[in-house]
Amino acid sequence: MEITTMLTMLGEGFLVTLQIFFLTLIGSLPLGIVVALGRMSRFKPLALIVRFYISVMRGTPLMLQMFAIYFAPYYVFGIELTTDSKFNATIIAFMGLRTKSWTRFTRPEGGPHV
Repeated sequence: MEITTMLTMLGEGFLVTLQIFFLTLIGSLPLGIVVALGRMSRFKPLALIVRFYISVMRGTPLMLQMFAIYFAPYYVFGIELTTDSKFNATIIAFMGLRTKSWTRFTRPEGGPHV
């Protein structure tokens, strides 16, 4: 492989990484605020549901979440997987699942501010 080919491939990969980063950032900040507000809610059932959600998301490996997001539409609903399915699964996993549970703005009982 020539160096120009390798640099081209690295550049394309870097652009995809930037796309994933910015799409995740744009989507995860508002969702993180919603999770934080739900966690701080005085309505106890909502706070408990959000607390359970955070515990499950923190305790589940990201790769498992990505596999579930990628393959579930096919096996559950029969939706065909496309080339874009991988990219979309990555965005949803980073934004929708992982980042929301890590960017909550609340303090766990008895613990340091995170």
